[in-house]
Amino acid sequence: MLKAELCLTWSVDFNSEVCLGTLIAGCVNGWSAPALVKLQSGDHIFNITSDQGSALALYSEIGHFFVPIPCGILADVFGRKPLFLMTSVAALIGWGIISFGQTYLHYVIARIILGFEFGSQCVLMTIYIAEISGKDVRGMFGSTSMFFLNVGVLFQFVIGSVFSISTTAVITFALCILQIVLALFLVESPYFLVAAKQNEKAENNLMWLRAATSPAISDEFSSITQRVDVRENLFVSVKNLLSKTQYKGFVYCMIISFLGELTGRVTVITYASENFKTADPSSAKLMTVLLGICNVVFPVMPIFLSDTVGRKIVIVISSIVAVSMHLISGLIYFLYLKMGVQLPWFQWLVFASIAGFQSSCSIYITNVLTLRGELIAENSRGFASGFSSMAFALAVFLATKTFQIVRDCFGIYWGFWLLGSYTTLLGLFTWIFIPETKNRSFEDIQRRMYGDQLNEKVKENSKLP
Repeated sequence: MLKAELCLTWSVDFNSEVCLGTLIAGCVNGWSAPALVKLQSGDHIFNITSDQGSALALYSEIGHFFVPIPCGILADVFGRKPLFLMTSVAALIGWGIISFGQTYLHYVIARIILGFEFGSQCVLMTIYIAEISGKDVRGMFGSTSMFFLNVGVLFQFVIGSVFSISTTAVITFALCILQIVLALFLVESPYFLVAAKQNEKAENNLMWLRAATSPAISDEFSSITQRVDVRENLFVSVKNLLSKTQYKGFVYCMIISFLGELTGRVTVITYASENFKTADPSSAKLMTVLLGICNVVFPVMPIFLSDTVGRKIVIVISSIVAVSMHLISGLIYFLYLKMGVQLPWFQWLVFASIAGFQSSCSIYITNVLTLRGELIAENSRGFASGFSSMAFALAVFLATKTFQIVRDCFGIYWGFWLLGSYTTLLGLFTWIFIPETKNRSFEDIQRRMYGDQLNEKVKENSKLP
C-alpha cells in the first residue's frame, strides 16, 4: 500500500487520539516557562522563590520516573487502549488541580500527577506506534508524535503568556475531556491481541489499520503470530530482557534514552524565559513564543527524512548541529557576561543559538523514541519501554538540576558547554553502536543485532503446540 493511502487511513484514528494525548503531554513540559515567571513576579495568588520554581518544574519528573515500569506491565496485561484511557484521566485530574489550586502544595501534587501522565504517554506512544504502523511509515508516524509533543509546548508558551495560570489550566483541562472521548474509539494493537490469544480480533484490527483485506495482510499477520511468544507470562522479567536474544536492544535503548534527554531538551524549555530575560527582559515573552514556533516548524523535517535517510544518520547529523548550537550559546554568553564584549543584536544571537539547538534536539529525540520501539523484541516491549522512560526522567532531572547549579556557581556559559558535551556522547554512541532500522522489518532489525539467534527461537516456538 502506498504511504499516502496509509496516511489517509490513519488520519482520523492516530492523529486525533494518540497525538492529542501527546500534545497534552507536551503541555506538561511547556507549562513551566511562562508559569514560573508569573509565580516569581507577583502575578499570581501566591509567590515562590527561584529554588521553589526549579523544584516545581522538576516535580513532574518524580511521576515520570516511577510510572513507566508499572505502565509497561499493565499495558501488557490489560492492553494499550485501557492504559491510554487511564492516562487521559490522570491528565484531567492534574490540570483540574492547577485550575483551582490555591497553594504551592496543590501545584506540587498536580505536577507529580502530570508526571505520571507524561511518563505513561511516552511509554504507550512508543509501544503503540511500533506495533500498529507498517515498516515503511514507522519512522514518519514516530516523528508525527514528536511534532504534537512540540505543539503542546508551543501551546503552553502562547496561552501561558496571554492568560493567567488558572485560565491556562482550564483550557488544557478542556482538551483532556476531548482526549478521553476520542480514546474510547482507539483501535487495540494486533500484537497485544495475539499475545492475549485473540487472533481473530487481531486480524480484523490489522485489516482496518492497513485498509486491506485478509489475503493482503496474511504475510504480516503470520509474522506477528510467529514473533509474539504467547506461551510466556505477560509479566516479562528483567532476566528475559538481559538474555542473549534481547539484552543488546535493551541496553542500547537505555543508553540512547538517557543521553538523548541529558542533552538538555527539557532543560532549555524549562529555563527559556529566564535565559531570555538575561539577554533582554523586554523581549523575553516574544522570544519564548518564537522558540516554541521553531520547536514545532523545524522538526517537521524528520517526518519525511526518517524513512528515507534513516534514523541513525538523522540522529548523528542533528546531534552535530545541536553540539554546535550549545557551544555558540556558551560563547555568546561568555563574551557578553564574562568579557564584557558588546555584541550587536546580542539578544537575537542568543535566541538563534538556543532555537537552533531546540530544533535539532527535537529531530534526534524523535528518532530516539522511534528506535525505542524498534530495537526491543515484541514480548518485552512494554516492560523495556518502561525502563527507557525511567532513563528519560532521570536524565531530565540530572540535566536540569546540574544546569542550574553550574549556571549559578560558574556562569550560564559553562551550563551550555556541559550540555554540549552530553550531546557529543549521544552522537558518538549512535554512530558506533546503533544499527540502521529504516524500512526494515522487526525480524531484520533483530537479526542485525543478534545474528539468527532470536529468529531461530521464534521458529522453534512457532512449531510448538
